[in-house]
Amino acid sequence: MSKVRKITFFVLYNIALLVIVFTIGEIIVRVKFGRSFQYVADQKLIWVAKADQQNAFVYPGHRSRASVNPKGYRLTNQRLENPEFKILTVGDSYTFGWGVNDNESWTAVMERELRSSGINVNVYNAGVPAYSTQQILDSWKREVNDNNYDMTIFGIWPSDEFRFQPEGKEKDKLVRYAWLRFQLRRSSLFTAIYTWLTFKMRETKSGNKFADKLHMSYNNFEARDSTIQARRFSGVWERHFKHWDVLSDNENSGIVVGLQFATDSLGSTDLLGNHILEKGDIYLDAGSLVDSLRNAGIEISAGPRAGHYGVGVNDAIGKFSASKLLPEIEELSNNIEQKQDMDSLLTQ
Repeated sequence: MSKVRKITFFVLYNIALLVIVFTIGEIIVRVKFGRSFQYVADQKLIWVAKADQQNAFVYPGHRSRASVNPKGYRLTNQRLENPEFKILTVGDSYTFGWGVNDNESWTAVMERELRSSGINVNVYNAGVPAYSTQQILDSWKREVNDNNYDMTIFGIWPSDEFRFQPEGKEKDKLVRYAWLRFQLRRSSLFTAIYTWLTFKMRETKSGNKFADKLHMSYNNFEARDSTIQARRFSGVWERHFKHWDVLSDNENSGIVVGLQFATDSLGSTDLLGNHILEKGDIYLDAGSLVDSLRNAGIEISAGPRAGHYGVGVNDAIGKFSASKLLPEIEELSNNIEQKQDMDSLLTQ
């Protein structure tokens, strides 16, 4: 056998061996954990949740599973065929309910609470993990351009504003990177290994920054550390006000609500909260609620690897939101009934 043939045989043999090992590993992971949660690249939003997923794992070995319907919304409860009210929620992983099961997310709890109060409502959870403020606003715009809602809830997480929000060529590059990364994430084995390595990286400060880049969060730690005081009073959120105003005025948004999930130690989200109130929209602060639960000794986290709110906190936020928004929805219901009665009289 010639040297070239030996080298060729050696290379092909090892490739075949790797394929066999990888295939066996993929089968083992899928049998043990199922399919991993999937994303697809998007030219405008950079990434979106892949539509039509069932019981996908968010972290290998974690109890939670996530499902997404064919339109890209996370599942909550059984859909009503002809709901009287439709509520849209947009935001990041805290809006999505990362770390808890579909029926345990705050959006699912809020939907059940409103229905138990006599409101025939569907909640459409369009939250996407790791979204920045700009991505959330862009997703809101896309939703209300194509659909009509009676209420839109914008989930506010303080660090969303510090995530990288690229434009132009930098954004195009990130979309290409997203496409490649999500092709690899189609493998449950790759996702399991990638997730484990990411957590190991986060054990150090430099590794934590690198992990954020891999996750495409691109948190601007340097800018955040050097300008904390300036950001308290400068335009951290102000550059989004004009976009908020346009979307708030869009009649397809319905009643607009800003829901803050955590207390902001920097105070930067106060700017957004004040603007929401000045605009005449609704602002709800669930951060104080979460703090009270923590002070009472209630477990906040969904687990060491989930890094998000657990079942108890999601349940509390869902009930809190339902109780605060129920009067607004009931008033809207009365207005609709009065309008229908008036239209009926005019047609007689």
